[in-house]
Amino acid sequence: MDRGHTGLQILPTLTSIFSEAHAVSDDGNVVAGSVYNADSPSPFDRIHAMRWTEAGGYQDLGSLGGYTSFGEDMTPDGSVVVGHSTRLDGTWHACRWTAAGGMEDLGAMPGQLHSYARGVSADGSVVVGYATVGPNTNHAYRWTAATGMVDLGTLGGQYSSRAYAVSADGSVVVGHASTPTTIHAFRWTQATGMVSLGTLGGLRSYAFGVSDDGSVVVGDTEIPDGTTRAYRWTAATGMQNLGTLGGTYSWGNGISGDGRVVVGWAADANDDFEYAYRWVACCPADLDSDGDFSNGATRDDAVTIDDLLYFLAAFEAGDVSADLDNDGDPVSGTPDGAVTIDDLLFFLARFEAGC
Repeated sequence: MDRGHTGLQILPTLTSIFSEAHAVSDDGNVVAGSVYNADSPSPFDRIHAMRWTEAGGYQDLGSLGGYTSFGEDMTPDGSVVVGHSTRLDGTWHACRWTAAGGMEDLGAMPGQLHSYARGVSADGSVVVGYATVGPNTNHAYRWTAATGMVDLGTLGGQYSSRAYAVSADGSVVVGHASTPTTIHAFRWTQATGMVSLGTLGGLRSYAFGVSDDGSVVVGDTEIPDGTTRAYRWTAATGMQNLGTLGGTYSWGNGISGDGRVVVGWAADANDDFEYAYRWVACCPADLDSDGDFSNGATRDDAVTIDDLLYFLAAFEAGDVSADLDNDGDPVSGTPDGAVTIDDLLFFLARFEAGC
């Protein structure tokens, strides 16, 4: 994980004491979120979903008739914003905004009151989130204009589930669901239904992001000592611990379209402060570009004899760079603070596979 500072800038134009950005277009020119408009004539009607561009500034996206609305996600081209809004009767409903149609009410589950939108597909046709299905119980849903709000169910039993993100084509939905004793991250498809992604040995896990093709999921999970770690999941590797910034906690919140970059925040070495991080996936067998252990590791995005030579030297020296796994299983890739035969077995398997 790397700390970084890009220079934060308040988005100008509106008289406001509060604003939040939750999504940005692929070209970086459109931002969606929520803003408090101090110029509103009503003291109650002031927090609204917004869309911001450098040329036009803030655009108030309105509400579904109530006082408040929030923008949570946006399509890559910036044309569709989703979130939730209060209505005149005080209930919350998921909503979808476009320039042509304005703010559209996506409804709620049959006979229920509230719904919330958290994610949208690349073309804006699929919206995911969660909606009430009974007292103190929510279910994840997938919405399209053709099907309306479809209940995605749970991981078993009369418990709650929430969807937070969806793949670019709308076919893969991720989130988390309750069980009798815990909460697990899930991945849903039409073919598989809701499938638990498990944990890294703790009780709970949550999913908040998914790659464009739906193959990579990110979030955070408890580990056996009860602390939290950001993870990156694929079918091939399972849940991969992304580590920390020296402290005991990290959280995974977002992922790039290709699934290689994860972002979130993590505690410092003393657990006093939290910092944003950017984590980049690399092949665990790609260690060095020249095979010379003495001059340090320099990855080159290729798996060659140089990587083998470097690893064998690092392994013999007991260097931390050879600490790759705790059980020799080529799928897991979880360092354990020791250089053992498990690391050698793991490296050789990934080296042979070319990744």
